[in-house]
Amino acid sequence: MDELAFDGRVAVVTGAGGGLGRAYALHLARHGARVVVNDIGGDIRGAREGADAGDGDVGSPAREVVAEIVAAGGEAVANTDTVATREGGEAIVATALDTWGRIDIVVNNAGVAPSGAGVDTLGEEEYRRVLGTHLDGAFHVTGPAWRHMRAAGYGRVVNTCSGSVFGMPFVLPYATAKSGIIGFTRVLGIEGAPDGIKVNAVLPVAWTRMTASGFEQVYDAKFGPEGASPFRAAFRAGQTAACVGLLAHELAPCTGELFSVGAGRVARVVLGVTPGLHRADGEAAEAPMRALLDGFETVMDTGGLAVPTDSFDELSYFRR
Repeated sequence: MDELAFDGRVAVVTGAGGGLGRAYALHLARHGARVVVNDIGGDIRGAREGADAGDGDVGSPAREVVAEIVAAGGEAVANTDTVATREGGEAIVATALDTWGRIDIVVNNAGVAPSGAGVDTLGEEEYRRVLGTHLDGAFHVTGPAWRHMRAAGYGRVVNTCSGSVFGMPFVLPYATAKSGIIGFTRVLGIEGAPDGIKVNAVLPVAWTRMTASGFEQVYDAKFGPEGASPFRAAFRAGQTAACVGLLAHELAPCTGELFSVGAGRVARVVLGVTPGLHRADGEAAEAPMRALLDGFETVMDTGGLAVPTDSFDELSYFRR
């Protein structure tokens, strides 16, 4: 028996109609998980298309992925509710419970692309829509799933973060939402530990419909006429699935962690704190601006970087 199989486990993968989510759903199903394939069938901005817009039964991305899984001998069911509302999140989780009577894994992957507007022209509606899908969406699905995981004494949550948190122009609502996912993951990693629930996040790099169409302005500005074309072959969605699979498995070796994943590479992403600058009297907060300016190189020096396990651990660094 494969020790890394998911036999008997039930997973929900949001935004699984294409790209990264599809790769995750197929991977989990291939290894024995029963999968709720969630996708509203929308465009990269989140507008519904085809059957899910009431235009006839033309099928949906979610149903197409389910068909792939079933054709390969797996078990899956489609769901087209939105993660952007509390009711949608409840309905997604209910699909797993109504179909198989349990929920063991949540992969929060659903997302929409920003328009590329700068902060001075970004509209309120777009800002709320992007945060509502990426950040609120993770909350809306994880919350109801968490209640059942706690009762079972077991659960796995894998969130989708992004390298945009390191800084990327013209994607403010997207990067803001993904930065929120970092705190979401760290807090739930701690909260879930006593109940056998592990929560981690990936920062995937892959060529998908969203990256191809949603970030063209960013790539073109950074890389010139060729834009993102050199990345198309190197960064494939399927290359990120093994890391997500491991983090979703009962043998997941960590919780509350972040991982950069893509093109055959997996690397830990950390929140670190430098040793910093201390006044001799210990009253760093009262240091004159000139003293701080003169010692700013020490503030920025990463030579003694430490990685706090939680916010209380970070407080200990203020003691000399």
